[in-house]
Amino acid sequence: MNPYISTIFTLLLIHRAYTRSSLTPPAIFSATFTALIHASHPTALPFTLLITFYLLGTTATKVKKAEKEKLTVSSGGGHGEHEGRGVIQVLANSGAASTLCLVDFAVRKGWLELGELEEVIGRWSTAGKGWFGGETGWVGDLLVVGVVANYAATTADTLSSELGILSKSKPRLILNPWKICPPGTNGAVSGVGLGAAMLGAAIIGGVSSYWFNPTTTSPAVSTMGFILFTTVIGLSGSFLDSILGAIFQHSVIDIRTNRIVENPYGGKVLVTPGETRIQPPIKKEAVEVEKYEVGGSRKVVQGSLGWLDNNGVNVSMAVGMSLMGMVAWWVLVGDIRG
Repeated sequence: MNPYISTIFTLLLIHRAYTRSSLTPPAIFSATFTALIHASHPTALPFTLLITFYLLGTTATKVKKAEKEKLTVSSGGGHGEHEGRGVIQVLANSGAASTLCLVDFAVRKGWLELGELEEVIGRWSTAGKGWFGGETGWVGDLLVVGVVANYAATTADTLSSELGILSKSKPRLILNPWKICPPGTNGAVSGVGLGAAMLGAAIIGGVSSYWFNPTTTSPAVSTMGFILFTTVIGLSGSFLDSILGAIFQHSVIDIRTNRIVENPYGGKVLVTPGETRIQPPIKKEAVEVEKYEVGGSRKVVQGSLGWLDNNGVNVSMAVGMSLMGMVAWWVLVGDIRG
């Protein structure tokens, strides 16, 4: 990517994040470093997707912010919304994409050889050029598809969370659809949230299609086909995030307000402030506050394992969908290129 253009837009991103307090100062530093990594790609696609994700995410966060503040409670006291996302949250959403950009950079520089995998993938390389304008042919295409899949999934998940919580109908647990949950419950979904997820993923697909240059007449690699592919990947990522949240992440409710308690920076919510771990719930089902009480004013209402916090769920989802996106693209399109 043109270094002058990337520098200008990175400075604008820093200014926006600082003046609007959308990122904490350490997170701004990590976001700047992330932007530099994305700008190392020969095309502007990874960098543009990073900017698109940031703009969509921060905009969705501001939508009806006052109303959303009344729906959850912050683990540190006060409302659930807070000013600025932290370093781990930035890396959780962009770390997989950054890694793929670094791998692409290393392959193009000859610092990294993929051995037998490169020979197998190389069968689909045409004149050393990839559909996305890269210099590593089909290898580069796969890596970029992974970046696209990462941002399709993280954008879908972010918009689903930020806009889905505003749904007038109560969300339902994804693994138990007949169970109604409080807004903000991990693993709960709503029609509004799923619609927002599809919209976010489709936008990422639309942005990506600007760099998409199919070399065959097959519908499987047409622009609209690629947007559909990206939308499916993004929606799947949103589903995966909800499933992981329902199984591995505790949802803690504040008994006094009957609202879900959120950690402002994506970490674990302690049942009793000051605890070093969260106690498991006494009963697996129990959304009603009178059922049982754990940790004084808080209790766990969902998530039997509690192994992951929100950042852990996001990282797992982003890495998983990046890999799944590359595998799916290889399976669907690989034979066509042969």
